Amino acid sequence: MNILEEIFKESFTFLFILFVFALIIDKILLILRSIFMFQDYHLKWYIYWTKKAYYLRYKFEKILHQFYDVDPRMTPSIFFYHRNKFLQSQRNYTGTIPILSGDLVRFATLKSYEMIISIILGVFFAYAFKVDLLKIWEKTVLQFSGWNIDHDIWLCYLISGIILGIGAAVLRSFRTTIE
Repeated sequence: MNILEEIFKESFTFLFILFVFALIIDKILLILRSIFMFQDYHLKWYIYWTKKAYYLRYKFEKILHQFYDVDPRMTPSIFFYHRNKFLQSQRNYTGTIPILSGDLVRFATLKSYEMIISIILGVFFAYAFKVDLLKIWEKTVLQFSGWNIDHDIWLCYLISGIILGIGAAVLRSFRTTIE
């Protein structure tokens, strides 16, 4: 058998296993999200998210008062970074004041927690099942270039776990797009 065919088969099998791990991480996050939503509804956490939205509004207003002499039409540009996270943007809205809602604050917080948990689960799976993406990269790319990289195995597991966790988030967004 040709060495390229062997590397291709091994790499394809390894990537398929990574895809399965990403699906498992995605399903674990879906279960955790459902538990969070259930608690959010039954324990009436909307009061907390509303308070958090008011706190963020106070913080943004404090920032805006530093730019008090700026034209009012220019002040929403300060919110540019936070627009996709906390501020509701409506297509037909022509006003200059962005809308801050507790629901969007909750969604942004939940999304960041999901990413952190996804990366932690990715590192756990990489360590538990000895997933080493650098080994596959070394076999495919570095074999033909003649380079040799010495690396610690824990660093390989950490990098592989981070890639696996971020890949699960990408897979989740791909799945929601298809749905």
